[in-house]
Amino acid sequence: MVATAFVLLLSMATVGAGWDDEGPGRVSGEVIGPDGRPAPGAEVIADGHIHVYAPLRGRAIAGARGNADARIFALGMEPELISIAGLYRTGETPQLAAVRGKPTQVRLVSDAEGNRLVFDPLK
Repeated sequence: MVATAFVLLLSMATVGAGWDDEGPGRVSGEVIGPDGRPAPGAEVIADGHIHVYAPLRGRAIAGARGNADARIFALGMEPELISIAGLYRTGETPQLAAVRGKPTQVRLVSDAEGNRLVFDPLK
C-alpha cells in the first residue's frame, strides 16, 4: 500500500483583487476558498484542487504544475478564467453559459477529441 500525503491550504480571508495564494501549501495541495464573495480580479492558484464555497469570480488555476486530475469546485461559476493543467477557458466560453451562477465542478478530460474542460453542474 502506498500512502499519499496531501497538503491543505485553508484561507478564511476574503479573496479580493490582487489576492494571490501561492503560499507554502501550494505544492501538491488544495486551496479552499473563503466564505465571502471573491471579487473580480482575484486569483487562486493550486497544484491540486480548488474549492470555493461562494461564487467564483476572477481566475482559478488548478493543476498549476501539470496535475491533470485537479478539479475546480464552486457554488457559483462566474469566472474570468478557468484553467486545469495549462488548458484554459475564459468566462465567455460557450460551455460556461449552462452553468453560470450555479454550483459546478470543472474537470479536464482527454479523449479522441483531445483535451477539453468539462463543466458539470452539481446538485
